[in-house]
Amino acid sequence: MAKPMPDWIEPEQAARQNRQYRLSLDVRQFPRLMAALDERLPPSPIEMTLRFFMEPASRRPAFELTMQGEMPLQCQRTLDAYRQPVDERLAAVFIASEGEADWVPDAFDAWLLEEGERINPWQLVEDELLLAIPMVPRQPGEPLVWHDGAAEAVPEAEEENPFAALAALRNGDSEPKH
Repeated sequence: MAKPMPDWIEPEQAARQNRQYRLSLDVRQFPRLMAALDERLPPSPIEMTLRFFMEPASRRPAFELTMQGEMPLQCQRTLDAYRQPVDERLAAVFIASEGEADWVPDAFDAWLLEEGERINPWQLVEDELLLAIPMVPRQPGEPLVWHDGAAEAVPEAEEENPFAALAALRNGDSEPKH
């Protein structure tokens, strides 16, 4: 039987023990996320895996978070409710100082964490789900068309050339042509 995910995790201890949590998340447990979701569609579960390990190159505690599922959002083009696919992966190495960031392999983000500091995995998951919401939610397949409010472009009226009078005088005409 899998252990439930705790409210607080000490990353170094979890990494040394190779802890892993697999959950089917009910997004209704995240109040900040629920404020961004469309209530017209029922939320579906998000499958999540959070795995802690020691990153071999830097020898620092690390984690990998993966999430798959769908979130109900409102399309900003049609205002209809739709299901936004979620397929997120975050891998990070915990570092004790900014100078250690150079040791972190390119495949990982660097997360500054003081020695002995704990993390809240539930807040981490909610933050990543919020980041998975597009800046402008748009139902897949909906074309992105720009309308500026004008039905057709109206041709501009011909402007009078201010130098036409000078050209007429130069050519010997006494009256400028308009």
